[in-house]
Amino acid sequence: CPVMIIVTRFDWTTIYVARSIVRLELVLVNLIIVYCFVRISPWQMLSNVKVSIFAAVIMGFMGYILLEINSSLWWTILVIFICIIVYVILIFQYKNERLILCEFLKKLKNKK
Repeated sequence: CPVMIIVTRFDWTTIYVARSIVRLELVLVNLIIVYCFVRISPWQMLSNVKVSIFAAVIMGFMGYILLEINSSLWWTILVIFICIIVYVILIFQYKNERLILCEFLKKLKNKK
């Protein structure tokens, strides 16, 4: 991706912001393509994942705030685990998402 080649000259924040913008652009393009060919509204597609988007936004804000406290490696790893736990807790608050995750865990358990 040419954007990544250009922004690698800058700091880490610039790299992940540029990468996020490129990903959002790809999501928007895919929403438009699906609407043009399948006639599914982008709003309908987004409403199907609104719980995940909500949980990801809350987790992201919390992770950002916690990382402002300290920037050591161990603290960063701890914050990652805290964010995972918060995300799962938020997802489990909704029945449909809970059923999907439980079914996934059962299939994962049966594979072993």
